[in-house]
Amino acid sequence: MARPQGAEESLCVASDGSECLQDAPAEQGWEQGVALQPQADLLLDSPTADAAARPVDLARDGNRNRHAHRPYFSGGILALFILAGLIGPLIAPHSTTHVSLSLFLRPPVFAGGTWAYPLGTDELGRDVLSRLLGGARISLLVGLSVVVLSGAFGLFVAMISGYLGGRIDAILMRFTDATLAFPTILLAIVLASIFGASEQNVIIILAVGGWASYARVIRSEVLRLKKQDFVVMAVVMGAGPLWIIRRHLIPNVMSTLVVLATLQLGAAILSEGAMSFLGIGVPPPAPSWGGMLAGGSNYLTTAWWLALFPGIALSLTVLASNLMGDWLRSRSDPTGRR
Repeated sequence: MARPQGAEESLCVASDGSECLQDAPAEQGWEQGVALQPQADLLLDSPTADAAARPVDLARDGNRNRHAHRPYFSGGILALFILAGLIGPLIAPHSTTHVSLSLFLRPPVFAGGTWAYPLGTDELGRDVLSRLLGGARISLLVGLSVVVLSGAFGLFVAMISGYLGGRIDAILMRFTDATLAFPTILLAIVLASIFGASEQNVIIILAVGGWASYARVIRSEVLRLKKQDFVVMAVVMGAGPLWIIRRHLIPNVMSTLVVLATLQLGAAILSEGAMSFLGIGVPPPAPSWGGMLAGGSNYLTTAWWLALFPGIALSLTVLASNLMGDWLRSRSDPTGRR
C-alpha cells in the first residue's frame, strides 16, 4: 500500500521541530491503517458480513420457505371431508340403506357402468357414492366426539397432576402409563363385547383409550410452565391454583392441545374404521368406511370398487390429518421452523 500523499507534503512544508511533531499522528494512523487492513478484509469476507449485506435475499428466502410448507393438500382434503360429513347425506343421489337386488354389483361409470351410479353399487344394490358420503358423516362425528372427550379429560388430568405434583402426580401418571400400555383395539373389543356395538359406544370406547396421550404430553408442558416467572409471581401475590390454571396454564397449552387433537383425529377415524371392519363398530345398515371395507373384502376379485373407494377415502383423511398435525406442530415450535 502506498504512503498517503498528505503525509509527504506536511513533511516538506515543516520548517521547525514543533511543526514536524504535528505529522506524527497522521503517520501513526497511516501505519495502523496498513496493519488493520487484513483484519478488515477478513471481516468483509466472513459469512456474518455476507448475511448482513444481503437482508433482502434472506427475507425473500424465508417467505419462499413459508409458502412452500403451507398445508394446501392436507387442508383441502380435510375441508372436503368436513364438507362431505356436514352436507353429504343431503346431496347423496340415493338412499344409503335402500336395498335393490336388481342393481347387484353394478360397476363404476369408468368401468362400464352408468352415471346413475357413478361409483357402482354393492352386493345389495346400494349406491357406493351415497354410502361414502354417509360414512363421512359417521367418521366426522365419531372423530370429533372422541377428540373433544379425550382431549378434555386428558387436559383435566394433566393440569391436576402437573400443577399439584407429589403423590397425586405419581398416582395419576401410573394410571396413565397403564392406559397407554394397554392395546386400544383389545380394549375396544373387551368393552364392545360388554356394552354392545353402537355409534355412542364406539365414541365412549375410543375416548376411554385416547385420553392418556393428551395427559402425558400436556403434563410435561405444565411442569415447564409452573416454573416460569409469571406463574411464580402469581403464587407470590396470593393467586389460588384454580385461578392460575385458568388464567395462565390452560391458555399456554392450547397450541399443544390443538396439535394433539389434529393428530388424534386421524387416529380416531382409523380406529373407528378398524372396529367397524371387525364387526364391533357402527352396526349395519348404517354406512361406515370400515364396514364397507369389510363387505368389499369378499369381492376383491369380482367387485374391486367396493373396497377401493372407502379405502382411498379413509387413507386420504388419515394422511391429511397427520400432515396437518405435523404442520401445526412445526409452526407452534420455534425450534422446528425452517
